[in-house]
Amino acid sequence: MTKAHTGVYLGEKLTECLKEYGIERKILSVICDNTSNNGPMIETMEKLVPTFAGDEYCVMCFGDILNLVVKAIHSQFLHSQKATSDTNEDRQDENALNEINDPDDEDDVAAREDVNSDLKVSDAQILDEQGDEVELDTLKLGKLTWAQVNLSHFSILKMLGQAIPMKSVLDQLCDFAKFNKRDGVRLCHFILEEKEWELLEQLNPLLELFLTAMKEISESGTPLVHEVILFMDILSVALDDWARNETHALAVCMAALRGLDIMNKYYSCADKSIVY
Repeated sequence: MTKAHTGVYLGEKLTECLKEYGIERKILSVICDNTSNNGPMIETMEKLVPTFAGDEYCVMCFGDILNLVVKAIHSQFLHSQKATSDTNEDRQDENALNEINDPDDEDDVAAREDVNSDLKVSDAQILDEQGDEVELDTLKLGKLTWAQVNLSHFSILKMLGQAIPMKSVLDQLCDFAKFNKRDGVRLCHFILEEKEWELLEQLNPLLELFLTAMKEISESGTPLVHEVILFMDILSVALDDWARNETHALAVCMAALRGLDIMNKYYSCADKSIVY
């Protein structure tokens, strides 16, 4: 790889490698994430290998889908949805989230009707109209240290699960005088209010499902499509239940709705692939 990793260049080099091993006509699928150069790469391979069926042979990485859904859920509780230094993947995900956040986007409303008829558009609009309340309810969990460091979203999930049982200890730790010196480190602003802990406790069981799914597929010796579809169905139902649960805070419902929209977006990619 001696040039910039454009989609065309990647397609040419991958095809070159496949031909070198004599297997270019034996490829049934190519696993891709959501980076922008994968589209041109698949198109280039389709031109160079007559038996390669382009989008029909393209399969989204399930681990990447899980990461994007969890990121969408987390985005509800961040002050800014755009980091100062975004990766290609980040920008695409944030663009998708911006589409979700526009209540006047007819395509978004139509997609929501098509993919999940049980989740009424009016329900989503009610959540959008309650923006002020959601903003107040939105976790100040951005105060917590994991919002300030570059961690994977699944590292954050593990941290959340460990934080809840240690609630009292963490509050005491952040309140210690030696950790709140005038000219030194000050941890007192990381102390969560009781309402914030309640929001976290409502959200954590949903996030635990994604952690379990990621663990299962990571430990699987052979990825099986029918198992992936089952996971996506289970997680979609869970997201839908969380979004429509009237006992949950609006911020938690909206977070689940964000995740559901991203899950539906990438689930629909299965329609193009013959593998599914």
